[in-house]
Amino acid sequence: MSESRNANRKRAYPPQAEGAQAEGSQAEPWQVNDLQAIRQRVDVWYSGHVQGVGFRQRTRTIAVEFAVDGEVRNLSDGRVELRAEGSPAELTRFLRAVDESLGGFIRGKQVEWSAATGSHPGFCVAPDRFVG
Repeated sequence: MSESRNANRKRAYPPQAEGAQAEGSQAEPWQVNDLQAIRQRVDVWYSGHVQGVGFRQRTRTIAVEFAVDGEVRNLSDGRVELRAEGSPAELTRFLRAVDESLGGFIRGKQVEWSAATGSHPGFCVAPDRFVG
Protein backbone atom coordinates (compact mmCIF):
# COMPACT_ATOMS: atom_id res chain seq x y z
CA MET A 1 0.00 0.00 0.00
CA SER A 2 1.39 3.44 -0.82
CA GLU A 3 2.53 5.67 2.01
CA SER A 4 -0.14 8.34 1.34
CA ARG A 5 -2.96 5.77 1.22
CA ASN A 6 -1.63 4.14 4.37
CA ALA A 7 -1.62 7.51 6.17
CA ASN A 8 -5.35 7.90 5.52
CA ARG A 9 -6.37 4.46 6.86
CA LYS A 10 -8.53 4.66 9.96
CA ARG A 11 -7.29 2.97 13.09
CA ALA A 12 -9.19 2.03 16.21
CA TYR A 13 -6.35 3.22 18.45
CA PRO A 14 -3.26 5.37 17.92
CA PRO A 15 -0.46 3.12 16.66
CA GLN A 16 2.40 2.32 18.99
CA ALA A 17 5.41 4.40 17.97
CA GLU A 18 8.89 2.95 17.84
CA GLY A 19 10.65 3.74 21.09
CA ALA A 20 7.38 4.34 22.94
CA GLN A 21 6.87 2.87 26.38
CA ALA A 22 5.10 -0.45 26.78
CA GLU A 23 1.35 -0.53 27.43
CA GLY A 24 0.52 -0.01 31.08
CA SER A 25 3.50 2.27 31.71
CA GLN A 26 3.11 5.84 32.93
CA ALA A 27 4.20 7.53 29.69
CA GLU A 28 1.78 8.07 26.83
CA PRO A 29 2.59 6.08 23.68
CA TRP A 30 2.95 9.39 21.81
CA GLN A 31 5.77 10.75 23.98
CA VAL A 32 8.29 10.38 21.20
CA ASN A 33 9.85 13.72 20.24
CA ASP A 34 9.76 13.34 16.45
CA LEU A 35 6.06 12.44 16.51
CA GLN A 36 4.99 15.52 18.47
CA ALA A 37 4.71 17.62 15.30
CA ILE A 38 2.55 15.07 13.41
CA ARG A 39 -1.10 16.11 13.37
CA GLN A 40 -3.75 13.44 13.62
CA ARG A 41 -7.53 13.45 13.55
CA VAL A 42 -9.76 11.65 16.00
CA ASP A 43 -13.48 11.10 15.54
CA VAL A 44 -15.41 10.05 18.64
CA TRP A 45 -19.08 9.15 18.86
CA TYR A 46 -20.39 9.29 22.43
CA SER A 47 -23.59 7.56 23.53
CA GLY A 48 -25.48 7.69 26.79
CA HIS A 49 -27.19 10.69 28.36
CA VAL A 50 -25.08 13.08 26.28
CA GLN A 51 -27.69 15.49 24.87
CA GLY A 52 -29.45 18.21 26.85
CA VAL A 53 -26.83 18.20 29.60
CA GLY A 54 -24.35 20.82 28.30
CA PHE A 55 -22.05 18.17 26.83
CA ARG A 56 -21.14 20.17 23.69
CA GLN A 57 -20.56 23.45 25.53
CA ARG A 58 -18.43 21.76 28.19
CA THR A 59 -16.41 19.97 25.50
CA ARG A 60 -15.76 23.30 23.77
CA THR A 61 -14.67 24.86 27.08
CA ILE A 62 -12.27 21.95 27.64
CA ALA A 63 -10.96 22.21 24.05
CA VAL A 64 -9.72 25.79 24.49
CA GLU A 65 -7.33 24.50 27.16
CA PHE A 66 -5.60 22.29 24.57
CA ALA A 67 -3.88 22.82 21.22
CA VAL A 68 -6.67 21.14 19.25
CA ASP A 69 -8.98 22.19 16.44
CA GLY A 70 -12.34 20.66 15.67
CA GLU A 71 -16.02 20.56 16.40
CA VAL A 72 -18.64 18.84 18.49
CA ARG A 73 -22.28 18.31 17.51
CA ASN A 74 -25.48 16.47 18.41
CA LEU A 75 -26.60 13.68 16.12
CA SER A 76 -30.26 12.90 15.47
CA ASP A 77 -29.85 9.39 16.91
CA GLY A 78 -29.05 10.76 20.38
CA ARG A 79 -25.26 10.52 20.19
CA VAL A 80 -22.70 13.33 20.22
CA GLU A 81 -19.98 13.46 17.57
CA LEU A 82 -16.57 14.94 18.41
CA ARG A 83 -14.03 15.58 15.66
CA ALA A 84 -10.64 16.96 16.69
CA GLU A 85 -7.20 17.46 15.18
CA GLY A 86 -3.85 18.06 16.81
CA SER A 87 -0.75 16.24 17.91
CA PRO A 88 -1.48 12.70 19.05
CA ALA A 89 -0.28 13.51 22.58
CA GLU A 90 -2.46 16.61 22.83
CA LEU A 91 -5.49 14.74 21.47
CA THR A 92 -4.94 11.97 24.01
CA ARG A 93 -4.82 14.51 26.86
CA PHE A 94 -7.89 16.32 25.49
CA LEU A 95 -9.94 13.13 25.24
CA ARG A 96 -8.90 12.15 28.76
CA ALA A 97 -10.08 15.55 30.05
CA VAL A 98 -13.44 15.13 28.27
CA ASP A 99 -13.84 11.66 29.79
CA GLU A 100 -12.91 12.92 33.27
CA SER A 101 -15.31 15.87 33.08
CA LEU A 102 -18.24 14.23 31.32
CA GLY A 103 -17.77 10.54 32.06
CA GLY A 104 -20.92 10.39 34.17
CA PHE A 105 -23.00 11.01 31.04
CA ILE A 106 -21.08 8.66 28.74
CA ARG A 107 -22.22 5.04 28.41
CA GLY A 108 -20.29 4.15 25.28
CA LYS A 109 -17.93 5.60 22.71
CA GLN A 110 -16.53 4.69 19.34
CA VAL A 111 -13.11 6.14 18.46
CA GLU A 112 -11.42 6.31 15.05
CA TRP A 113 -7.99 7.82 14.37
CA SER A 114 -6.89 9.06 10.94
CA ALA A 115 -4.67 11.65 9.27
CA ALA A 116 -5.54 15.30 9.92
CA THR A 117 -7.32 17.18 7.15
CA GLY A 118 -6.92 20.75 8.41
CA SER A 119 -10.60 21.39 7.75
CA HIS A 120 -11.53 22.55 11.26
CA PRO A 121 -9.58 25.67 12.34
CA GLY A 122 -10.42 26.55 15.93
CA PHE A 123 -12.97 24.59 17.94
CA CYS A 124 -16.72 25.12 17.78
CA VAL A 125 -20.11 23.68 18.57
CA ALA A 126 -21.37 22.71 15.11
CA PRO A 127 -25.00 22.50 13.94
CA ASP A 128 -26.82 19.26 14.66
CA ARG A 129 -26.62 16.58 11.99
CA PHE A 130 -29.22 14.08 10.88
CA VAL A 131 -28.03 10.48 10.69
CA GLY A 132 -30.22 7.96 8.94
